[in-house]
Amino acid sequence: MREMAGLIAMAALVGLAVVLGGCGDGPGPSGATGLQVSGVLTGALTRQGRVPEALTGKIAFASDRSGNYDIYVMNEDGTGVTRLTRNAAVDWDPTWAPDGTKIAFASDRPRGHDIYVMNADGTGVTRLTRGAAYDYDPAWSPDGSRIAFARDVSRGRGIYVMNADGTGLTRLTRWRGDYEPAWCGPH
Repeated sequence: MREMAGLIAMAALVGLAVVLGGCGDGPGPSGATGLQVSGVLTGALTRQGRVPEALTGKIAFASDRSGNYDIYVMNEDGTGVTRLTRNAAVDWDPTWAPDGTKIAFASDRPRGHDIYVMNADGTGVTRLTRGAAYDYDPAWSPDGSRIAFARDVSRGRGIYVMNADGTGLTRLTRWRGDYEPAWCGPH
């Protein structure tokens, strides 16, 4: 019964996103784009159309409660706060993988501002991007196979996409005001 209620609520949100913003970069009837409206839904559904158990009632967030910004998770009622990252770097922009098993995030760990991914329990931290650029705003594709993100370089900002393992990097845009990518899905 709880699963059915969750599916109905999620279907209503997806329907609202499509009605208000469509599923593209042009404005819908509300004036918002589908990407803006559906951004809150990114990663909420799997290909099977169910909310993953790992995401049910869990919220990932960045906080400076430890003296610098780290990634934390908590229950939807604010209990069970658990620190996932522990280092002198600034970790921010956490985003759940659609299946709830991983979290992508941005970090200014030594040698750059890059995109990282870790298991939902904070283990297995892996650096995905490298270089002199400033990478941030990671967003998982609905099927979890790719990650879009924003990159600032000396010649401007743009939106990039890569495979979830960091391979296959492709630049999609070259406009200085482009950031905060969000996937429209599920596919």
